[in-house]
Amino acid sequence: MQALARPGTSAPRSPHVVSVPGSELSVFPLDIPAGLRGAARERVALRQISAELGQDIARLRIWPLAGPGEAGAWSHVLIADRDLCDDWRRTCGPACRALLPDFLVLPWADGLWSFAESEDGHWVVRTGTIAGLSAEPEIARAMLDAALRTGPVPKAIYAPGGAPADLDALAADKGIKVFASADDAQNATGAMPRAFAHGELGVDLRVDPQAARDRLRRSVLPWRWPILAGGLAFGLWCALIVLQTSQITAQDRQWRAETTRLVREFFVPSGPLIDIRLQVARALDRLRAASAGQGERRDPLDVMNWVFPVLDHDDVAMELLQLSEEGAQDGVLAILGLPDFAALDGTGTRAELAGLSMRVISSGIAEDGDGIVAQVLFQRAETEGEDG
Repeated sequence: MQALARPGTSAPRSPHVVSVPGSELSVFPLDIPAGLRGAARERVALRQISAELGQDIARLRIWPLAGPGEAGAWSHVLIADRDLCDDWRRTCGPACRALLPDFLVLPWADGLWSFAESEDGHWVVRTGTIAGLSAEPEIARAMLDAALRTGPVPKAIYAPGGAPADLDALAADKGIKVFASADDAQNATGAMPRAFAHGELGVDLRVDPQAARDRLRRSVLPWRWPILAGGLAFGLWCALIVLQTSQITAQDRQWRAETTRLVREFFVPSGPLIDIRLQVARALDRLRAASAGQGERRDPLDVMNWVFPVLDHDDVAMELLQLSEEGAQDGVLAILGLPDFAALDGTGTRAELAGLSMRVISSGIAEDGDGIVAQVLFQRAETEGEDG
């Protein structure tokens, strides 16, 4: 990119940077706690600037200057007259990539100061990543002398076009070498001085940070009431869901308690309630058997109802199910397909819980090798005990 010495010159069509006199800008230090960020930090900065300068800050344009590692905890601002900034902006062409103070256009490297002399005879010195000055020689020399007394001393000064005698004398007094060659400056500092390689384009004087925030505020504020209403509706919906869930949970507990009470009163007066469905079916079957008499045959559907709750399981495939009668005992003969013998044992456990006995007549590996096939006989456990 090409850096132009002043606004208003003929702008090239290729991407370029326009430089403005740093003497028209002020770098203002601030004393703000590092923990203060965002809008609160900006408000404190504006109060400090207003108190120090004693003028209406509405006539100024202010840019935060964040140094390396500072991010939101910037401690300096760049100040310029608002009308002058507007004039500068109007001179920028469409290919302009940034409007920068002239001292930020100079090449720079860590441990190095860069020097140039402007067309109007001002000294332009870059002393850091975002630091520098542009002033008349007498004023600039005094500022540099103060900076050398209070701040870190650079390893070298890079002056591509040569340094004036006053700068040479100041550098010699502090033991600082002045180089006109970038290679010599690199040898002295260990880094090649480069332009636009240190985030300078982020200090674009065309951008008004306050105007950007105002535009964002104007775009967001019209939505504040719909967003608030939506948030309130969402909160009410969540409260309603919680209330309905609580009511359903309370009703479920009430139904469970009532079911347990009825089972205890009419079917299972004592003992643990493990599977209410099977235990109630067993109690009903005992009642039907008692009412029908020991010598009478049970209804085939009743006999099948003994077994269905036991075989209603994912691991059991019923291949054959038929009534069986051994003497006076009613039973169900079943041929079952199961994944393994553990599933067969589980079926026997469920049968015992349902008040049945399960006798394995035969069992073996299925013909296709996938699982086992078992022939079993289910009978009522109490009937089997009486016959024994």
